[in-house]
Amino acid sequence: MAVLVVIVAAAASSVRAGSEQDPEITDTQGDAAIGGVDIVKGWFAEETQTSFSIHLMIADLENAVPSGSAGNENDFSFRAWFVFEPTNITYVAEASKSVTFGEQYKLYCVEFENTGAPKAMHSLADISGEWNTSTKQVVLTVEKSMINVSKIEGGTPVYDSTKTPKVGDRITSPSAEGIVWGWTGGSPSALGKDSTSAGEAYTFSIASTVSETGGFPILMVGLIAIILIAVIGGVIALRIKK
Repeated sequence: MAVLVVIVAAAASSVRAGSEQDPEITDTQGDAAIGGVDIVKGWFAEETQTSFSIHLMIADLENAVPSGSAGNENDFSFRAWFVFEPTNITYVAEASKSVTFGEQYKLYCVEFENTGAPKAMHSLADISGEWNTSTKQVVLTVEKSMINVSKIEGGTPVYDSTKTPKVGDRITSPSAEGIVWGWTGGSPSALGKDSTSAGEAYTFSIASTVSETGGFPILMVGLIAIILIAVIGGVIALRIKK
Protein backbone atom coordinates (compact mmCIF):
# COMPACT_ATOMS: atom_id res chain seq x y z
CA MET A 1 0.00 0.00 0.00
CA ALA A 2 2.93 2.33 0.68
CA VAL A 3 4.10 1.78 -2.90
CA LEU A 4 0.61 2.59 -4.17
CA VAL A 5 0.50 5.87 -2.21
CA VAL A 6 3.92 6.91 -3.52
CA ILE A 7 2.95 6.17 -7.15
CA VAL A 8 -0.36 8.06 -6.91
CA ALA A 9 1.33 11.05 -5.19
CA ALA A 10 4.02 11.18 -7.88
CA ALA A 11 1.41 11.15 -10.64
CA ALA A 12 -0.58 13.95 -8.97
CA SER A 13 2.51 16.12 -8.51
CA SER A 14 3.25 16.05 -12.26
CA VAL A 15 -0.13 17.58 -13.14
CA ARG A 16 -0.21 21.36 -13.39
CA ALA A 17 -3.49 23.27 -13.26
CA GLY A 18 -3.52 27.03 -13.42
CA SER A 19 -5.57 29.60 -11.56
CA GLU A 20 -6.01 33.35 -11.40
CA GLN A 21 -3.08 33.44 -8.97
CA ASP A 22 -0.96 31.04 -11.06
CA PRO A 23 -2.07 31.49 -14.70
CA GLU A 24 -0.73 29.60 -17.70
CA ILE A 25 -0.80 32.79 -19.82
CA THR A 26 0.62 36.16 -18.70
CA ASP A 27 1.03 39.52 -20.39
CA THR A 28 2.15 43.01 -19.43
CA GLN A 29 -0.69 45.32 -18.47
CA GLY A 30 -0.80 48.57 -20.42
CA ASP A 31 0.98 47.28 -23.54
CA ALA A 32 -2.06 47.35 -25.85
CA ALA A 33 -1.90 49.98 -28.57
CA ILE A 34 -5.68 50.32 -28.68
CA GLY A 35 -8.36 50.39 -25.97
CA GLY A 36 -10.58 47.54 -24.84
CA VAL A 37 -8.22 44.60 -25.52
CA ASP A 38 -5.45 44.86 -22.89
CA ILE A 39 -5.02 41.18 -21.95
CA VAL A 40 -3.36 40.61 -18.56
CA LYS A 41 -3.56 36.84 -18.00
CA GLY A 42 -5.32 33.62 -18.90
CA TRP A 43 -5.80 30.25 -17.21
CA PHE A 44 -7.57 26.90 -17.55
CA ALA A 45 -10.07 25.95 -14.83
CA GLU A 46 -13.33 24.20 -13.96
CA GLU A 47 -12.36 20.94 -15.62
CA THR A 48 -15.08 18.30 -15.30
CA GLN A 49 -15.68 14.91 -16.92
CA THR A 50 -17.24 16.67 -19.91
CA SER A 51 -15.76 20.18 -20.23
CA PHE A 52 -13.14 22.75 -19.26
CA SER A 53 -13.04 26.54 -19.17
CA ILE A 54 -10.53 29.14 -20.32
CA HIS A 55 -10.48 32.44 -18.43
CA LEU A 56 -9.05 35.57 -20.04
CA MET A 57 -8.61 38.69 -17.89
CA ILE A 58 -8.73 41.99 -19.78
CA ALA A 59 -7.71 45.11 -17.87
CA ASP A 60 -10.04 47.44 -19.77
CA LEU A 61 -12.83 45.06 -20.77
CA GLU A 62 -15.41 47.74 -20.00
CA ASN A 63 -14.12 49.63 -23.06
CA ALA A 64 -14.75 46.71 -25.42
CA VAL A 65 -18.07 48.10 -26.63
CA PRO A 66 -19.02 47.72 -30.32
CA SER A 67 -19.92 50.94 -32.10
CA GLY A 68 -21.20 52.19 -35.44
CA SER A 69 -23.89 50.71 -37.62
CA ALA A 70 -24.26 47.36 -39.38
CA GLY A 71 -21.60 46.97 -42.05
CA ASN A 72 -19.73 50.07 -40.88
CA GLU A 73 -18.79 49.21 -37.34
CA ASN A 74 -16.00 48.56 -34.82
CA ASP A 75 -16.26 45.19 -33.07
CA PHE A 76 -14.25 43.20 -30.50
CA SER A 77 -13.09 39.62 -30.17
CA PHE A 78 -10.92 37.67 -27.74
CA ARG A 79 -9.24 34.43 -28.75
CA ALA A 80 -7.55 31.68 -26.75
CA TRP A 81 -5.16 29.62 -28.90
CA PHE A 82 -3.91 26.20 -27.79
CA VAL A 83 -2.41 23.01 -29.18
CA PHE A 84 -3.87 19.64 -28.16
CA GLU A 85 -0.64 17.66 -27.85
CA PRO A 86 -1.84 14.12 -28.68
CA THR A 87 -2.96 15.18 -32.19
CA ASN A 88 -0.91 18.39 -32.56
CA ILE A 89 -4.07 20.18 -33.71
CA THR A 90 -4.31 23.90 -32.92
CA TYR A 91 -7.68 25.10 -31.60
CA VAL A 92 -9.04 28.62 -31.08
CA ALA A 93 -11.84 29.42 -28.63
CA GLU A 94 -13.27 32.84 -29.46
CA ALA A 95 -15.60 35.31 -27.76
CA SER A 96 -16.85 38.20 -29.88
CA LYS A 97 -19.21 41.14 -29.69
CA SER A 98 -20.40 43.01 -32.75
CA VAL A 99 -23.11 45.43 -33.80
CA THR A 100 -24.38 43.03 -36.47
CA PHE A 101 -24.06 39.61 -34.80
CA GLY A 102 -24.22 40.46 -31.10
CA GLU A 103 -22.40 38.24 -28.58
CA GLN A 104 -21.02 34.94 -29.87
CA TYR A 105 -18.78 32.12 -28.60
CA LYS A 106 -17.21 29.66 -31.04
CA LEU A 107 -14.55 26.96 -31.36
CA TYR A 108 -12.28 26.60 -34.39
CA CYS A 109 -9.38 24.44 -35.51
CA VAL A 110 -6.54 26.02 -37.44
CA GLU A 111 -5.04 24.92 -40.76
CA PHE A 112 -1.46 26.01 -41.47
CA GLU A 113 0.61 26.70 -44.56
CA ASN A 114 3.78 24.68 -45.17
CA THR A 115 5.64 27.70 -43.85
CA GLY A 116 3.87 27.36 -40.49
CA ALA A 117 1.72 30.47 -41.00
CA PRO A 118 -2.02 30.14 -40.26
CA LYS A 119 -3.97 29.46 -43.47
CA ALA A 120 -7.58 29.08 -42.32
CA MET A 121 -9.74 28.79 -39.22
CA HIS A 122 -12.37 26.04 -39.59
CA SER A 123 -15.50 26.54 -37.51
CA LEU A 124 -16.27 23.50 -35.33
CA ALA A 125 -19.07 24.44 -32.93
CA ASP A 126 -20.77 27.07 -30.84
CA ILE A 127 -19.59 26.98 -27.23
CA SER A 128 -20.70 28.49 -23.93
CA GLY A 129 -19.20 31.69 -22.61
CA GLU A 130 -19.44 34.72 -20.37
CA TRP A 131 -18.41 38.35 -20.94
CA ASN A 132 -18.20 39.87 -17.46
CA THR A 133 -17.07 43.49 -17.10
CA SER A 134 -17.38 43.29 -13.29
CA THR A 135 -14.64 40.65 -13.01
CA LYS A 136 -12.90 41.88 -16.20
CA GLN A 137 -13.03 38.32 -17.49
CA VAL A 138 -14.10 36.57 -20.65
CA VAL A 139 -14.77 32.88 -19.94
CA LEU A 140 -14.91 30.26 -22.70
CA THR A 141 -16.28 26.80 -21.85
CA VAL A 142 -15.34 23.97 -24.22
CA GLU A 143 -16.87 20.50 -24.29
CA LYS A 144 -14.17 17.82 -24.30
CA SER A 145 -16.08 15.96 -27.03
CA MET A 146 -15.39 18.92 -29.35
CA ILE A 147 -11.63 18.36 -29.13
CA ASN A 148 -11.84 15.51 -31.63
CA VAL A 149 -10.04 16.57 -34.82
CA SER A 150 -7.36 14.04 -35.80
CA LYS A 151 -6.08 15.94 -38.86
CA ILE A 152 -7.03 18.50 -41.49
CA GLU A 153 -7.09 16.95 -44.94
CA GLY A 154 -7.77 18.87 -48.14
CA GLY A 155 -9.00 21.84 -46.15
CA THR A 156 -11.50 19.73 -44.17
CA PRO A 157 -11.24 18.64 -40.53
CA VAL A 158 -11.25 14.87 -40.02
CA TYR A 159 -12.95 13.81 -36.78
CA ASP A 160 -12.08 10.89 -34.48
CA SER A 161 -14.04 10.47 -31.24
CA THR A 162 -11.19 8.43 -29.69
CA LYS A 163 -8.90 11.48 -29.82
CA THR A 164 -10.76 13.50 -27.17
CA PRO A 165 -8.89 14.52 -23.96
CA LYS A 166 -7.84 11.76 -21.57
CA VAL A 167 -6.17 12.00 -18.16
CA GLY A 168 -2.55 13.03 -18.70
CA ASP A 169 -3.12 14.60 -22.13
CA ARG A 170 -1.74 18.11 -22.41
CA ILE A 171 -2.63 21.46 -23.90
CA THR A 172 0.57 23.20 -24.97
CA SER A 173 1.56 26.66 -26.20
CA PRO A 174 -1.57 28.44 -24.92
CA SER A 175 -1.78 32.11 -25.90
CA ALA A 176 -4.39 34.82 -26.18
CA GLU A 177 -5.20 37.85 -28.30
CA GLY A 178 -7.72 40.67 -28.20
CA ILE A 179 -8.68 42.29 -31.50
CA VAL A 180 -10.57 45.43 -32.48
CA TRP A 181 -12.18 44.91 -35.88
CA GLY A 182 -13.20 47.62 -38.31
CA TRP A 183 -15.87 46.77 -40.88
CA THR A 184 -16.25 48.76 -44.07
CA GLY A 185 -18.46 47.56 -46.90
CA GLY A 186 -18.85 44.12 -45.32
CA SER A 187 -15.12 43.34 -45.05
CA PRO A 188 -13.38 43.25 -41.64
CA SER A 189 -9.82 44.34 -40.93
CA ALA A 190 -7.94 44.45 -37.64
CA LEU A 191 -7.59 48.01 -36.37
CA GLY A 192 -5.38 46.90 -33.49
CA LYS A 193 -4.77 44.04 -31.09
CA ASP A 194 -2.95 42.80 -28.01
CA SER A 195 -1.27 39.38 -28.20
CA THR A 196 0.50 37.28 -25.58
CA SER A 197 3.45 34.95 -25.84
CA ALA A 198 2.97 31.19 -25.55
CA GLY A 199 2.31 30.16 -21.95
CA GLU A 200 2.71 27.03 -19.85
CA ALA A 201 1.11 23.68 -20.60
CA TYR A 202 -2.12 22.48 -18.99
CA THR A 203 -2.61 18.79 -18.16
CA PHE A 204 -6.04 17.17 -18.09
CA SER A 205 -6.59 15.50 -14.72
CA ILE A 206 -10.23 14.33 -14.73
CA ALA A 207 -11.32 11.27 -16.70
CA SER A 208 -13.90 11.93 -19.38
CA THR A 209 -17.33 10.33 -19.20
CA VAL A 210 -16.51 8.29 -22.31
CA SER A 211 -12.94 7.09 -22.67
CA GLU A 212 -10.86 4.59 -24.62
CA THR A 213 -11.82 1.99 -22.02
CA GLY A 214 -15.49 2.13 -23.02
CA GLY A 215 -16.60 4.70 -20.50
CA PHE A 216 -14.70 3.52 -17.39
CA PRO A 217 -12.35 6.26 -16.11
CA ILE A 218 -8.78 5.58 -17.17
CA LEU A 219 -7.38 6.67 -13.80
CA MET A 220 -9.50 4.04 -12.00
CA VAL A 221 -8.28 1.33 -14.38
CA GLY A 222 -4.69 2.32 -13.60
CA LEU A 223 -5.28 2.26 -9.83
CA ILE A 224 -7.00 -1.12 -9.95
CA ALA A 225 -4.12 -2.51 -12.01
CA ILE A 226 -1.60 -1.26 -9.43
CA ILE A 227 -3.61 -2.74 -6.56
CA LEU A 228 -3.88 -6.12 -8.32
CA ILE A 229 -0.13 -6.18 -8.96
CA ALA A 230 0.51 -5.40 -5.27
CA VAL A 231 -1.90 -8.14 -4.13
CA ILE A 232 -0.45 -10.75 -6.50
CA GLY A 233 3.05 -9.78 -5.39
CA GLY A 234 2.04 -10.24 -1.76
CA VAL A 235 0.52 -13.66 -2.43
CA ILE A 236 3.65 -14.83 -4.22
CA ALA A 237 5.82 -13.56 -1.36
CA LEU A 238 3.74 -15.49 1.21
CA ARG A 239 3.99 -18.71 -0.79
CA ILE A 240 7.75 -18.35 -1.05
CA LYS A 241 8.00 -17.91 2.73
CA LYS A 242 5.96 -21.10 3.24
